[in-house]
Amino acid sequence: WAFPISVILSLILIVVWSNAVLPTILLTWGLSLLIFLSFPVYSSLLISKKKRRSSFFFDYDRWALPLVLWGIVLLCLLFYSVFLTSFIWGFFLRWGILSLIVVLLLNIDLKGSTPVHKSPWHEERLFSVFLEKKKCRGVGSCEDVCPRDCFMVDREKKKTTMPGARRCIDCGACIVQCPHDALRFKSLEGEEISPESIRRLKLNLWGKRIKKTK
Repeated sequence: WAFPISVILSLILIVVWSNAVLPTILLTWGLSLLIFLSFPVYSSLLISKKKRRSSFFFDYDRWALPLVLWGIVLLCLLFYSVFLTSFIWGFFLRWGILSLIVVLLLNIDLKGSTPVHKSPWHEERLFSVFLEKKKCRGVGSCEDVCPRDCFMVDREKKKTTMPGARRCIDCGACIVQCPHDALRFKSLEGEEISPESIRRLKLNLWGKRIKKTK
């Protein structure tokens, strides 16, 4: 997202404020890198307690990160204005407004800019991993591949539960690995995506399907 946003802003600024083109490009790419690298810090904020449709700027109850980012930029501007040059309100306000625009544009697709979350523009984000307990045999492949430790498997009783369902990022690795097809994607409306479809159409980032030996 840093590339298209920086290009669009640059084309606009060339006409209205040419001196701000290069600093805006650096600001856009710098904030994008900060969003990506700081993902472990704010990742828990992106996991909603319930699945719902995202607003234009992800979820309206997730404004903490853009406000923090903007606050960091404003502090840097204040430091630059006070300690490196003479403080000028016009300079501070212009860059304050421009930095806010950059922050909001970058956060339109915040989840899609992170290492593992689905983009808000993808409809499959509305599907959650569903465990069909009747099919489960307690093999434990889901527990082995889950990157967020969502599953708990009792191999003696051959039962599986999802005590960490709230942490689930819906990557689909568990669906791909389950040898008994006990897992699938399911929406709140009851629509399902079969394991066969997931294996055929989706990229499994966490490895190939595990072949269990008896």
